[in-house]
Amino acid sequence: MRCSLALTRWVFYVTAVVGVAATVRFTIAPPAIRGRVYSAPTFNDPGAEWFAEQFARAYLSWTSNLAARERALTPFLGAISNQDGGIIPARESDQQVESVGIARGVMAYDGTIEYTVAVQTSRLGLLYLAVDVARAAHGRYQLVDYPAIVGAPAFETTAALDGPGLPVVTNQALETTLDRALRDYLDGSTQSLKDDLGPGASIESPTPALALDEVQRLAVEPSGVILATVVAADRLGDSYTLDYTVGAVLRSGRWEVSAIGPTAGE
Repeated sequence: MRCSLALTRWVFYVTAVVGVAATVRFTIAPPAIRGRVYSAPTFNDPGAEWFAEQFARAYLSWTSNLAARERALTPFLGAISNQDGGIIPARESDQQVESVGIARGVMAYDGTIEYTVAVQTSRLGLLYLAVDVARAAHGRYQLVDYPAIVGAPAFETTAALDGPGLPVVTNQALETTLDRALRDYLDGSTQSLKDDLGPGASIESPTPALALDEVQRLAVEPSGVILATVVAADRLGDSYTLDYTVGAVLRSGRWEVSAIGPTAGE
């Protein structure tokens, strides 16, 4: 009994010492909190978009030869029972798809992407078709569910188009360089543009060429890239207000253009 009591006391002492040591350690150097960062899934998948568009084209096109339509759907449906995809066209009807385009894409929790495909048809006009696409074995795509005819995707109106909250360029030499470079860029004066380009810069002018009428605004984005709002006209006299991002570098007292494009980084 005495041995048992002595052992119990020693266990108590050791536990107390460990507890005090742990408290001191966590007070001086608390353990780092481990966290996992989750990011929203991306679905920039041209192959899946192409799959959805081609299915929509085959699905909404038919003539009186329905066997030909089923053959067009076979690559998407395989040998499932509904080889017509669930559509039974009216007798003697004819419909052709004139154009298709992806209007919206949403990724589900299981990785399936629901594309809303805008389909312009010869008989029913503009339709919006929801098509669920998944990546199957060996990287191939497959249709997940029957499609659905849905409404047009909702849009939000914009408050402003030229970065009104951004500070403007106030350097006169930079303004002069940008005005000249934008003019040469828009009208395709490649040789003149080269005089304002920095080392290694390669810029492709737009097609068709445009004539610069006015540089309305030069705003500086937080990244340092310049947002240039310009008014330009085509050869037929149509006028456009356009935004371009321009990279500029001050080198040896001279401003040089490093990039011109529709988005920062181009």
